[in-house]
Amino acid sequence: MVGPVSSELKDIFPFPSVGVVIQALQSNSDVNVLSTPHLLTLDNKEAEIIVGQNVPFITSQATPVTATNLSNIINTVERKDVGITLRLTPHIHESDFVNLDIFQESSAILGSSILNASQVGPTTTKRSAKTSVLVKNKETVVLGGMMQDTTSVTEQQVPLLGDIPLLGNLFKFKSVSRQKTNLLIFLTPHIIKEAQDLSGVTSSHQEKMDTFIQQNRGEVEQILPEKTRK
Repeated sequence: MVGPVSSELKDIFPFPSVGVVIQALQSNSDVNVLSTPHLLTLDNKEAEIIVGQNVPFITSQATPVTATNLSNIINTVERKDVGITLRLTPHIHESDFVNLDIFQESSAILGSSILNASQVGPTTTKRSAKTSVLVKNKETVVLGGMMQDTTSVTEQQVPLLGDIPLLGNLFKFKSVSRQKTNLLIFLTPHIIKEAQDLSGVTSSHQEKMDTFIQQNRGEVEQILPEKTRK
């Protein structure tokens, strides 16, 4: 089975075709491709892939009876996966249709919580979807609707002058920012019946990888071993 391309869009738009949409996503600076995982699994067998970090979270704190300062606090830590998680189970039917049981989760560490991470642990944002879809072999289905609308209000003032009754408002500054995102998931199943089907899928992904390396050769060469460079 071949996994999804997950993208964050600033606005919802109608889908004329999957090919046009993907090209638009690649050329739009407001779009962020979160991950492009690929999964190979058997019929009726669950597959899972996680792309992210294993982050420690403080679950409890205890202070020994003999402790005289806070440095003796004992923290109980539990590690959790933060990033992109995809779990799916395919059920192949007649006429090359596939029923997919899908669980998709996108989580990230909130930047403002890093400063207090040593005391209370990091804060994460999470968006997830769990569903079942019926799709034909090699056709793409788009899952969406996980919208997030965030409004932030920031107020600043000139020290002392901003505290003056009535006149203090002249020395205060307020800014309002709004961010609207929509998480879309693209899924394309490929039924592998014969060895040549697997070879075709492998070759297709190899071509995509070669194209990516050619387009980003400078950055890729910094992380690839010397013997793998062309």
